[in-house]
Amino acid sequence: MVTPDGTLHLSLMRSCSAWPSGIWIDGDRRTAPDGSSFAWQHWSHTFEYALVSGPGDWRAAGFSPAAEDYNHDLLTVPGAGPGRAAGHLSVEPATVTLGALKPRGNPLAAGRTGALTGGDAVTVRLRETSGRPVTARVRFPGVAAAWLTDLLEESDGAALRVEDDTVFVDLPAFATVTVALRTGSRGQAGTAGAEPVEPVHARYWLHGKGPAPAGNLPVAVHFTPVRVALPIPGADPGAAAALTLTVGCGAEPASGTVELVAPDEVTLSPGTDLRYELAPGGYAAWDLTVRVPPGTGPGRYFVAARIRDDLGQLIEDTAMVAVGERRWPDPALPPEEELELMQADYAAGAAEADVAVLTPELRLTPGSQGELQVRVTSGLASELHGEAQLVSPFGSWEMLGPWTQGFSIAPGASTVLRFAVNAPVTARPAQWWALVKVMYYGRVRYSEAIPVVVEPVN
Repeated sequence: MVTPDGTLHLSLMRSCSAWPSGIWIDGDRRTAPDGSSFAWQHWSHTFEYALVSGPGDWRAAGFSPAAEDYNHDLLTVPGAGPGRAAGHLSVEPATVTLGALKPRGNPLAAGRTGALTGGDAVTVRLRETSGRPVTARVRFPGVAAAWLTDLLEESDGAALRVEDDTVFVDLPAFATVTVALRTGSRGQAGTAGAEPVEPVHARYWLHGKGPAPAGNLPVAVHFTPVRVALPIPGADPGAAAALTLTVGCGAEPASGTVELVAPDEVTLSPGTDLRYELAPGGYAAWDLTVRVPPGTGPGRYFVAARIRDDLGQLIEDTAMVAVGERRWPDPALPPEEELELMQADYAAGAAEADVAVLTPELRLTPGSQGELQVRVTSGLASELHGEAQLVSPFGSWEMLGPWTQGFSIAPGASTVLRFAVNAPVTARPAQWWALVKVMYYGRVRYSEAIPVVVEPVN
């Protein structure tokens, strides 16, 4: 903001200390290394700004293209050799900027299920920045046809002129226009959007990861209820529990077979074939019986139901079989017994998995490498598998990778998760933090925050 006296004011950052940013709700409270809430962002930050001047007005001085250049780092890619041009998209004139380039289709924004249309079509979004009408030239080697579409890519508009791998698009002043391009050869649709870790938990929202998995789960599988309790074998001969297995789809039909996965100590009796053939909006359901054989020890066991979606991703829902525990919640219990049972359940849940930091601090210099390590220990009586994700503040992400990895741990065993940290030679001295988020069976665990320091080169 510039005041009438010519003073320039810049707002660098701000953060909220109240709900929800300043409140920790997932298990044991975690904080930044200095003990503050993550919302306060008490660590090193670098803010870069540029002042640009030039002759004439802002159009003649080229402020908009200069701002685009400043905000986007120079990217390099291997070349194809002397005399051979790489087949990439380009846009002219300079007053037209490229806002988006992606596979065609947006099922999430359009409220539809299913994968991206993908294959032989891409979407390009253009923006005119000079305030003057212009005909943009979009060069895309191999383009066979092009047409206008709306923001959600739901309806096709007028066809556009295509000549010599170039699409001509008329843009009004300051307009934003979305264009669909089709190439001459059909590619592989729906293969680039798979999740990095499988199986994908069907109740993905319980892992707090944000948007739905790739493809928006056009078909889903669920257990009801998600937990049952059985006595230790011998205490109640013939004891069994009931589960309902459901598969449902959205606007597109779905077919496949449900795979049941259970530890040796748990028996699932489907009683029927688990193949499904669903019409749009349809579902299928089966009643299952859960038993444990003699000799099964107390503990928490997990059973899984798995299917594959349109992208070929493995989707999984799980149910807990608690052997030797009382049923909870139990509406028939008086309040005082219910409270006691709830506290016991909370303690048993906390003992399911432990996440311990093995790297109390990481110090790097520009150009060096390091590793963050945490140990995950299982307290379950069956396999513990899930996904671990490294969380750190904005500005540090380019130093980390891969951020996400899967893990599988045998009952009562542990594994060490390792995350690489690479400080580029251009890294400035800074200090920040990182922690590991562990997700499994609809549950979440966080490690303590680990200080990460980039020190100056002596």
